[in-house]
Amino acid sequence: MSSVQNENESPTKRQKSLPPPRVSISTSTSVSMVSQQFPASTPLTSTVSNPMVAAHPTASNSVQLIPKKIPTGKHLKLSSADALFAWLKECMNDQAALASGANLLSPESMEFTLEGRQQAMKTIESCLKKQFESATKGKRDRRDYPFPVCSAMSGIGKTRLLDEWVKKFNDDADIWSDVNFPPIKQRLALVLSYGNGHAVVSEERPMGAHAGFAWRLLYAIFLERNSKLNGWQHFWTSLPRNADELTLGDVFKVIPRVLGLNDQDKCALFVGIDEYQRIPPNHVDGEDALANFLDAMFSEMTKQNSVVMLPMFAGTDWSKMSLAASASSNAYAAGVSTKRVRMPLLDTEAMRKAVYGRGDGMKELLLQDIFCRHLFFLGGVPRPCTEYADECLTWQKTNGDESPHSAKEEYKNIFEEKFGEFFDNVYSTVPSDVPSNETPKAKKRKEKTGFTLRELIWLVAYSVNGETVTEEDTPFARIEESKIKHLSFRRLRDGSVCILGDDRRLQLPYCFFYYLSKVNKSNHMLPPAEDAFMDALKYLGDFVDYNVFNPSNAPWQQWELFGACFVALRINALCITSATNVSTLKKLFNGAETNVSNFTVRLKPMRVVQMNEPLNDSLPASILFKDYPRPVNWIKEGLVVLNGDNGKGIDIFYTLELDGNPGNYVLIADQRKRVHGHLNIPETINKARAVLQNNRFPEVQHVVVALFSMFTVRKLDDLPPDSIAVTFDQHKTFHGALHLHPAASVCIRVNVDDQAALEGLFCKSARAGAQKIIQERNQGRVIVSFGNLQFLLGDDTDNLWGDAVDLCSFSC
Repeated sequence: MSSVQNENESPTKRQKSLPPPRVSISTSTSVSMVSQQFPASTPLTSTVSNPMVAAHPTASNSVQLIPKKIPTGKHLKLSSADALFAWLKECMNDQAALASGANLLSPESMEFTLEGRQQAMKTIESCLKKQFESATKGKRDRRDYPFPVCSAMSGIGKTRLLDEWVKKFNDDADIWSDVNFPPIKQRLALVLSYGNGHAVVSEERPMGAHAGFAWRLLYAIFLERNSKLNGWQHFWTSLPRNADELTLGDVFKVIPRVLGLNDQDKCALFVGIDEYQRIPPNHVDGEDALANFLDAMFSEMTKQNSVVMLPMFAGTDWSKMSLAASASSNAYAAGVSTKRVRMPLLDTEAMRKAVYGRGDGMKELLLQDIFCRHLFFLGGVPRPCTEYADECLTWQKTNGDESPHSAKEEYKNIFEEKFGEFFDNVYSTVPSDVPSNETPKAKKRKEKTGFTLRELIWLVAYSVNGETVTEEDTPFARIEESKIKHLSFRRLRDGSVCILGDDRRLQLPYCFFYYLSKVNKSNHMLPPAEDAFMDALKYLGDFVDYNVFNPSNAPWQQWELFGACFVALRINALCITSATNVSTLKKLFNGAETNVSNFTVRLKPMRVVQMNEPLNDSLPASILFKDYPRPVNWIKEGLVVLNGDNGKGIDIFYTLELDGNPGNYVLIADQRKRVHGHLNIPETINKARAVLQNNRFPEVQHVVVALFSMFTVRKLDDLPPDSIAVTFDQHKTFHGALHLHPAASVCIRVNVDDQAALEGLFCKSARAGAQKIIQERNQGRVIVSFGNLQFLLGDDTDNLWGDAVDLCSFSC
């Protein structure tokens, strides 16, 4: 196969409106800058405090509460609905407006479709229905009131999910249709935040979390964007002197009074509580503020009020919520019940959909390979992706006459700024061993300790080593100089650094891989396996990442390059994270279908190289490789080899030394098939094995064939001996954190490929479906997403393979 040249994307000199990111993310011209800003002995220290993952108090580091500050308003009978509403009316611009500021995000932020969150929406709906049913029936068991908690990394769409539920709650008349509930006379839905311009103020602390939340709820319902008062601070200073006496029960009395509800009427009130981890300790609750708040909320929900509150929480520290829930206590149970709402990273198609509706001109941006690459590098996290897309679109509209080259430079410049903000502010701050009750201001004053280079390498290695982890595992325990040896995967997850799936596999946004691929390791003395791991990441960045979505590079070519890099990453990751370098092929190919002997192999650091000639049984052991100045022994030197041009039957090959049999090896021959229709597995594997049927390598004792096919292979019962298979069904588990990489699977380019390739998308009526796509292309139209494809096909959509969405690429 032929090598792929890196794309030249030189940086521009435009001055940034924001402070420059701590680490430059330029291509080849800026790699040295990374090493200059990231010396070997210096941790990756964030210059901007991250309020979501920070140092936490211990016995010797207690939180100091600020002095009490009491509101200045007149004393008020807060238990009187009339008196309380009279006070509110004095503060309101429009006395008929309720929940006028129901959403935290701007209308423009809500215009695009929420993608990749179907399971999260189902989980939330199930919890809210159970809450409402339990409240109207007066149930008192905590298990009947599951509080949905969306806890995930910053930027993944938690606030958007809350706002989406405001819209769904108000607009979806059938949301309760499948449950026998009392009639709902009125619905109110809103989101209130402990951040986003609504931080805790000094007047709130003396009254405790319960009373503080009650006032926040009143503000959100009656005064948000509807207040005569001069802002958020003025609201708190204007409260009655006895503000600390307000309860949720008082709030639930005034709402029916305003709405004109009878005693038998029910008002369903959805309350999204954003940034719950910022609820601080106060003079009433001490450090148990969140636990006491959950108690008060649960207790009020069981009283069969006219107002049925349906709470949902969102934040970045799951430990703080889970510990508060278990620490809470009430008259009926040991603690409240929480249900974690999982937020996965978005795949490429979901990101395309997310930005497609951002405005006119986005379709044209999605046809540019550099724009699509940058979306991918931002790691499937919606906020930085949509911000990047918006800025590119704004520039495109205001600089439409600029040359394509200057546009390319500008998109790259915008990307580097967004990437720097995203990676530096979120992932370079290390969560501590215990959850924090510190205020955001206190956190900002503390010096942050960032991940070191070796800690980042180990974290990424765990995400691609093919193994599962437990929450209590400590990934940095064997790094001698690490200062966070006792930090567990649980805290990394709860601190929103990573994602742990239900399958106990570690998931990381691609920004981790992209960042490490740009670090100049020459200034660092790394152990051999870590050094080789960095080399494999650099190869991935130079020869794969900067060519994905480029129509001049065939998908099968990218697939092979990625495959070689992944093998090197997997083996090096196991060398890094495992206590021994002895392994089995089943462990090495964890997630794949295997039919291999039980022999064990000794792993060693591996690097990717390309051959100048094809593999055959007469190939000498020592040969020249591209970019290598001298012959190298491909059997003994730890090389993952990309077969040369016109190499038949085998695309990638490498050897592993047999354990207990020094100097003898097993040869792994990797064959990648882009075949549509029926694939005869034994015949395909035997053809690959035939290339080496006259094995003349005395050191090679076994030959194992690994078959990769992303298409119609569904039955693997007839897998021959000493063979391995990775089909679409094994793809996600086998590739781990890299399964979302565009080059991790061969794809069909809907706007480019011929009819024979397009027919591979269809399980029936393939010719008719492919012709319909070609007719659309012949009219000069471009298909930019799977949704566009479904609309074009109409009734023929039913003829697509069930996994067709994962087989499509829409680059041009």
